[in-house]
Amino acid sequence: MIGTIEAEAAACRAAFAARPRARYAAHVHHEAAVEALTESVEERIAYILARKPADEQALRLHCLRPITVRQWRHYDAAVRAARDPYDAAVRAARDAYDAAERPAHAAYDATIRAARDAYEAAVQPARDAYDAAERPAQAAYDAAVRPAQTAYDATVRAAHAAICPVAECPWDGKTIFPAKETP
Repeated sequence: MIGTIEAEAAACRAAFAARPRARYAAHVHHEAAVEALTESVEERIAYILARKPADEQALRLHCLRPITVRQWRHYDAAVRAARDPYDAAVRAARDAYDAAERPAHAAYDATIRAARDAYEAAVQPARDAYDAAERPAQAAYDAAVRPAQTAYDATVRAAHAAICPVAECPWDGKTIFPAKETP
């Protein structure tokens, strides 16, 4: 259960007081599960209290907690291991996309150059041909990346769940404010 802003600020301070040498923390920023501290926790708390919307402050402070180096290493290893297959899938999909898109783009450019005087009449067929060639390339790219993205996201969520010291943490793999994110 999330308390008042004051109660959550006190709990956050107490958690860090119990781990005065903490170098890593959960949810320093709302879009990161875990990160290294780059400023004092007191500076981050002051920033949250001074600059973040009041309806976000208690949750931000509730989720901001120290983690151990061991927890950081566990999280980092899990995410790093998931990153290689994700990057490989993105590279392969990008290469396939580029190969499929390149000729369509070249034909489009050639049509535009040849049709300068009749631009309005010539450009629409070229756009249609480009779109027809690009759509399957985009679909193939999306299909190739989706499984790697799903696996990567699951690993990030699992790694977070294994180390996050926050009870009822709302982290959804991208933010502690999932309801506020726009699709």
